[in-house]
Amino acid sequence: MTHYEDEIAAAYTLMNQGDMDEALEHVLKAIGHESKKAEAHALASHIYGLLDEPEKALEHSTQAYELSPGDNSIALGHAIFLMGIGDFKKAIQVTDGVLERNNISEAHHIRSNIFLNMGDEKKALEEAHIAYKSGDEVEHKLNYALVLSETGKIEDSIKILKEMLKIDEKNFDTLYLTYRNYLALGDVKNSIKYVKECMEIGNDPEVMSEFATLMEELDDIDLAEKYHMKAAEASGNEEDIMLDMAEFYLSQNRPDHSLAIAEGIMKEEQTIEAMLLRGKSLQKMGKLEEAEKVFEETVANSDDDEARLDFAMCLYENKKYDIAEKLFEELVNKEFQKDISETYLDRIWWRKNRKKFNF
Repeated sequence: MTHYEDEIAAAYTLMNQGDMDEALEHVLKAIGHESKKAEAHALASHIYGLLDEPEKALEHSTQAYELSPGDNSIALGHAIFLMGIGDFKKAIQVTDGVLERNNISEAHHIRSNIFLNMGDEKKALEEAHIAYKSGDEVEHKLNYALVLSETGKIEDSIKILKEMLKIDEKNFDTLYLTYRNYLALGDVKNSIKYVKECMEIGNDPEVMSEFATLMEELDDIDLAEKYHMKAAEASGNEEDIMLDMAEFYLSQNRPDHSLAIAEGIMKEEQTIEAMLLRGKSLQKMGKLEEAEKVFEETVANSDDDEARLDFAMCLYENKKYDIAEKLFEELVNKEFQKDISETYLDRIWWRKNRKKFNF
């Protein structure tokens, strides 16, 4: 084997072991030996994508495509990257080239997603249907059901999914989309049926968290808390899951619990979301001065309008109307949560002017 082949083989081995950083080193060494090999650039692009470095991923994807534009796999991978950065026109052009050489269903599958992202529902459905009818690939069937759902044809989507479940009744993705479809239709009974099947198949924290939220809406607070806690455990206390649980505790007027969650997150990283949660928890506990400081710091560090709105509402509650008024006016001018801000401005105006009216 050549040095190039040795490095590529090592990269694939390390990828399969989950060691992306080491795999990337070997791929880059391979490119150093043979810079005109499309396969190495395509592999580098894939690894950079997994490492959440989209610019480098696109750079290598472009090089791979330019070196081997007739390779359908490389071309379609490049189209996906172009779609990811919002260059839909180029993405479609790349898939056009693939279809001119070979009418493969995967190209239609990818085109359906490009058109859906472009907002062209008609073409998205057409392309998804072509891929769906061209073979037995589960991915293409599921994609067609998803596009039907995304374009408001939920009952048609459910028909496709139920046909799929006759073949594989334990397919998580099929069950999950079926659950989401019934939820969109407001069919609580079937939503619960299918989400329960999802949870029986996999220990997915996102699904558990969604189920907990559904239980909140049905006023089953004990079950909601149980599944928020299960979701947190299954996720290893992942931030988004923990924030969902904290919002649940806030809604149940248990701000001491949500404060503990916020402060736990902030020990790892002081994210905007965790800081806002801490502020809301303190505010709910009646510690308005402390809450103000948290919101003020968050606004100063992030210039985030959500934080500005929370800060303004806390100031209003603490009867600091002049400062709150300025913040609400800023938000109205930005048209951020305009209705809420205007409502508070009306309240402030009334408090300042009520003595002028003899009621």
